[in-house]
Amino acid sequence: MPQPTSSTRPDIAPASASSHQIRRLHDTALWRFLHRDENLADAQQRLHNLIAGLIADAARAGDLRSDTPPAELATYCLHALNAASSLPAKTAVSRLVTLVLDALRPTSAKRSARGA
Repeated sequence: MPQPTSSTRPDIAPASASSHQIRRLHDTALWRFLHRDENLADAQQRLHNLIAGLIADAARAGDLRSDTPPAELATYCLHALNAASSLPAKTAVSRLVTLVLDALRPTSAKRSARGA
């Protein structure tokens, strides 16, 4: 006697199709979960490039220091500002932002601000 298949047993076909859809959805969700770091790294790199470009433009205009490569300054800034998420108060975040901005000022502007 032949064994029934999903095509001859209507009660199995919908369950089989539903199982396939769930597995496909799960595989998609799993793929996104496993590859989210790649997407995050791409976004972080784009942000770094944007900040480095802005720093380079401002340094050429004389508004920011030019003695350090813009990409290096962008790395410093992003890491320092990332620390803001662990600070306990808005005033601490404000001090951190002030510190970062002060570090970006041209060296001559810092000397004149100190009266040197």
